Amino acid sequence: MPGLRREELAQLAGVPAVLLDRRTSVLAWNPLGRALLAFHEPAPAVNLARLLFLDPRSRDLYRDWHTEACRAVASLRLVAGRNSGDRALAELIGDLCIRSADFAGIWAHHPIAECVTGRKFLHHPLVGDLDLDFEVLQSADGQRLITYMAAPESSTAAALRRLAAAA
Repeated sequence: MPGLRREELAQLAGVPAVLLDRRTSVLAWNPLGRALLAFHEPAPAVNLARLLFLDPRSRDLYRDWHTEACRAVASLRLVAGRNSGDRALAELIGDLCIRSADFAGIWAHHPIAECVTGRKFLHHPLVGDLDLDFEVLQSADGQRLITYMAAPESSTAAALRRLAAAA
């Protein structure tokens, strides 16, 4: 995955995809991935953990926000344990602890998990409810490629096609 380029992500037509660094900062995404997760975020530099905990529009995106928040914190705690000397990661966690009582509360419970597959339940403001399976491929340097897939012929697959047309 090192060297994965935006052009390569764009080839994943119909599949939202995002490439993250270990700190959950977006390195690249395809248009459908951006339309799915950061439909309201104009800034080019996006961090998914910051969006999840600090942006109320992102909070509304997740039908089960608390489960998503716990998953994000557990994953960040695992990454922090593996990268204890990463000053930027420590600053991200400190900032989230200060600015989000929800993050601080979950962090205090010490959840640790590697989240490489699962299901996300979203409510997108343009296309409605989406039930998406996700898969994470991780490189040795901590980059993560996340893809989101809908069951074929499902209402979610139809909603993704509508979102792709709008993106």
